[in-house]
Amino acid sequence: MSFKKLRVAENEVIHLSTGPTTTTVFIFNLAVLGIHLWITHFFFFLLSSTLQIIPSKSTLPILTQIMIQAEENGKVTFSGSNLNIGIRVSAAAEVHETGVLTAPAKRLYEIIRALPNEPIDFHTSGAQIRLQCHRGFYQMIGIEADEFPSFPDASKQKKITVDAEQFSYLIGKTSYAVSTDEMRPMLNGVFWELYADGMVMVATDGHRLAKLRHQLAPEEIIVENTENEQDVEDEKSEAEGSKIGVIVPPKALSLVHRLLRKHGEITVYFDENFILFTGDEDMIFSRLIEGDYVNYDQVIPYQNDKEVRTNRMDLLKAVRRVAILADELSHQIIFRVKPELVELSVNNPEKGEAREEIAAEYKGEELAFGYNAQYLIDILTHFDSDNVLFKLGDSIAAGLILPDPPQEDYDFLTLIMPIRLED
Repeated sequence: MSFKKLRVAENEVIHLSTGPTTTTVFIFNLAVLGIHLWITHFFFFLLSSTLQIIPSKSTLPILTQIMIQAEENGKVTFSGSNLNIGIRVSAAAEVHETGVLTAPAKRLYEIIRALPNEPIDFHTSGAQIRLQCHRGFYQMIGIEADEFPSFPDASKQKKITVDAEQFSYLIGKTSYAVSTDEMRPMLNGVFWELYADGMVMVATDGHRLAKLRHQLAPEEIIVENTENEQDVEDEKSEAEGSKIGVIVPPKALSLVHRLLRKHGEITVYFDENFILFTGDEDMIFSRLIEGDYVNYDQVIPYQNDKEVRTNRMDLLKAVRRVAILADELSHQIIFRVKPELVELSVNNPEKGEAREEIAAEYKGEELAFGYNAQYLIDILTHFDSDNVLFKLGDSIAAGLILPDPPQEDYDFLTLIMPIRLED
């Protein structure tokens, strides 16, 4: 391992080299605002994560900015907001003096992404922001930080603490099924319910549904009122006597999954309008989707009695192969069950024909269903089990797909609607 000293402007830095792999040290010398800090590649990760919710154009120019703040406790904080979703994440840094600024988020990201691995010096003068490297400089114009939108006040919201890994697991297994149809806004989010003995996440677009329930001990489901601690027992009784449900945009949950699952616990604050997720000092807030979620239990055909078991990966690979010749709009394949096997087929006059068989446990009469191959692929990809269990009804009934064997403490269920087959 070798060390090479480099000099950038008036700052002397250490550039660490380990053969072909180089670690870049970003140096921010925000002298006018009194900030001087060092930060590594983690800055780029936080910047790219924050950029996910920052619009490139807005009628409010401050929303296109990222706010960077250096604090006395040796950390730098990055914040972004589009008013509906906001993010605030931190990284450890060597902070000599504190301060705050805003910078055009997209331009800052693109410049840093395009620069080679070398130290960067970051200067400000009023609203002017200057990035200096040994090859040259880049100058941008920021906006006064006091125009940056504030985050919701958590002091008047209900609060619950959840295990970060468990919560992220629920997000990862359900959010793929969210609808993108803006005509049905209630389906544009993931429905999160709290019960006295567990929590459930549900997502559906009307063609498929994913539902995952996690069983918890009653003492793990305590909803507190942060405004008045005397109301804690009342709120706990409310949770035990009924369910609490909110519809959360998938973008917010994706950020929680990406940024907060590394924390041991996530504290969630919520009211009728906003939800706020915090892990240590990192924070993500989102406006909730208004309206009542569909009564999903009414559409789940628990009465389906025809069971088909097969290997998940064998089925997934076969669906992917057969789907190559499926119609590009409907993605329809024929899913035919026969004693001891499942037959997948496509007959597309414009592309061709395909047929595959895989072993299965089934002893009933022959049945045929039309399914969207991409929906099947999405469902099978999000299972962890070696096998899957199909619970089927007639050819026009929704099919249930479950992991086999089921997971301990988790009740995972998916639904897929059939496509009517031509006679």
